[in-house]
Amino acid sequence: LQNIVSKHSSQFRGNAQHDALEFLLWLLDRMHEDLGAASPAQQSRGPPQVGDPRRSPPGTQHPHGQSFVQSHFQAQYRSSLTCPHCLKQSNTFDPFLCISLPIPLRQTRALNVTLVLQCERWRFVRVGLAVPLLGTVADLREMVAREGRIPPETARSSDCLHRAPGGRILLLLCNTAGTGPQLTRFGPPLVLREERGVSWEQLQQSILAQLRGLLRGEMRPQGTGALFQIRLAEGAAPCTYLSPQDPRPLCHPAIDRALQLSGAGGPPHVKLTVEWDISTKERLFGSLQEEVVQDAESVRRQQQAHGQQHSCTLDECFQLYTKEEQV
Repeated sequence: LQNIVSKHSSQFRGNAQHDALEFLLWLLDRMHEDLGAASPAQQSRGPPQVGDPRRSPPGTQHPHGQSFVQSHFQAQYRSSLTCPHCLKQSNTFDPFLCISLPIPLRQTRALNVTLVLQCERWRFVRVGLAVPLLGTVADLREMVAREGRIPPETARSSDCLHRAPGGRILLLLCNTAGTGPQLTRFGPPLVLREERGVSWEQLQQSILAQLRGLLRGEMRPQGTGALFQIRLAEGAAPCTYLSPQDPRPLCHPAIDRALQLSGAGGPPHVKLTVEWDISTKERLFGSLQEEVVQDAESVRRQQQAHGQQHSCTLDECFQLYTKEEQV
């Protein structure tokens, strides 16, 4: 087919790829030219006489220069332009033989959100949401509140992290036990906001307060000295530890460097690793390991729905093609 077509049009020669719509327009145009123009033999014979078998039946004759290509494929596309101020409308009609319809894309995407619940069963649960592509944070908050059965007015946005009072820094912590290759993480990650001028004892009590739900019984150690070591996880020199003897450990120069290297995409923060020795960890927390995040049924449902091939109807394609636009 390509060899035959290339004999009539040099643009289709070679092995390069060609646009299907461009080829269709060329094919319709050539068919219109061949069918609309009379052949030299027919012109030399003159017009057919009455009763001549060469005379076309009534209803099949086309005006000079026209063919069934125009009557079957050609149409007028009306475009209306309305001024929003004077409300005057201008209509234009453009002839076309074929159009290239856009295919509507999926308007949502699957997003997994981990909820931290204050209950004994399933403290961490991951839910699946179908988030609109052009949705807002407010839409996401409503979906999370509805999925977690949380009143929307009590669901706090992470925007509050950007409105921290002066002098406070955001700390991201994870708890580990053991040393070297035996180092293991336990418990949930923690988020703290502390004043730069707090002492080691105050910082330690803030961390223990976040872990109070994991402590054995009613044990609340106070005034017991340093129970753990705090190491900067990244953004600083290797093995940079905060000293319990420092009156203001969060004013360490390594903290300033970590804040500068926290990067864009969120508020400045410092990542810290709280290192416990195994004996202290077992005494305070027992054999607690890293908590497992349970997947709700909505995670599988959304992954299955968005993993399938998106389908649409021809009417939806036309609706998208003729959709009103504002300029």
